[in-house]
This record gives sequence, structure tokens and C-alpha cells, in this order.
Amino acid sequence: MSHDVLIVGHSFISRLRSSLGSNNSHLKVNFGVEEASDNISFIAQPGGRLSDIERLIPRIASHLPSICFVQIGGNDISRAFDNHVEIAHGMLDLAKKILAETSCKRLYFGQLLYRFEGRYLSANQAVIYQSNVKAINSLLKTLFDSIDSVTLWDLRGLKKPATVVMLDDGVHLNPHGMVLYYKAIRGAILHGLKYA
Repeated sequence: MSHDVLIVGHSFISRLRSSLGSNNSHLKVNFGVEEASDNISFIAQPGGRLSDIERLIPRIASHLPSICFVQIGGNDISRAFDNHVEIAHGMLDLAKKILAETSCKRLYFGQLLYRFEGRYLSANQAVIYQSNVKAINSLLKTLFDSIDSVTLWDLRGLKKPATVVMLDDGVHLNPHGMVLYYKAIRGAILHGLKYA
């Protein structure tokens, strides 16, 4: 049985989509998943925040996905360093709306990733940002446990030092980081295919 997969989020998603099928043989357009071969779509909003994805719910619904992967929240932290509880609850509310207003049966939120000193953050801001990421991811594990069809997806391998997975800007993934990100999302798709 074929399932439609929709991958939604901020600039990580637009950069991932651009990398698929490129010269990097690790990044296959269908994520190497035959069951979803022609049914993987993307909605990317570079710089996107929770409110942007919420406005996109009608567009998400039009794709008729049974599996959704969402990467969002990092830009919200950058604009509200002191509000990790509100951001986590905003992500929970977004999850509930996606499930209520679309055909999505399995919903995966990628863990928020650390950002580092660089073009976008000073060293002090990076420390605060990382603290917020840790708090939000911890809170989301608890909040998402209350909904059977929502999972906070572990982005394995992307918690390495910045020089290993990040570009010099301290925010976006380098080619090695993109391969790890691709593999993590592929894992979510395979997990979703078991339960969708």
C-alpha cells in the first residue's frame, strides 16, 4: 500500500529538498523507500515559525498526507529567547491542529537542533539558544506522550560539535550534516509506514 508523505518546515526543509538527487548519491529523492516512492512532497518556508506553518495547514491538508514530518521551532527561539514553555505548547497546539484538520495519521516533529556562534548568533546568544533547545525538547517529550500518533523524532548524529555538522553560519547544516538529517527523516518515514 502506498502512503503519501509530507515534509514541512523552515530552511532545513528547503535545503534538504534542494540536496535530493544532487551529486550526493546518499540523498535519494524517494529516501530509498519504495512504499513512498512517488508520494513524497515538501512544503518549505525559509525563516518559518510556528505561526507560518499554522497558516499553511490548508495547503498541508490539500496534499492528503498519511505521514507528516515537521521541522519547526528554531526560528521561534531566535525571536523569543525567554519563552521556551510557550514555544513547546505552541508546537503541541500545531500538532493537534495538523491531526484534526488534515488526513495525517502519523506526525513526527524533528527535535530542535542547537545553533552556534556565527552569522546569526553571538556567543552569549548561542548559549541561551542551546539552553532553550534542551528545555523545549525535554518538555516536548512529555507533551507529545499524551498523543499516540505524534512523536518527537530523534535527529541522531546531529548533536555533534558544530564544526562536524554545521556551516560557518552556525545555523544551517553542512553536506555531512545534511546526510545525517536525511537519514533521520528516512527513519521517521520508515517508522510511519509501519503505523500509518
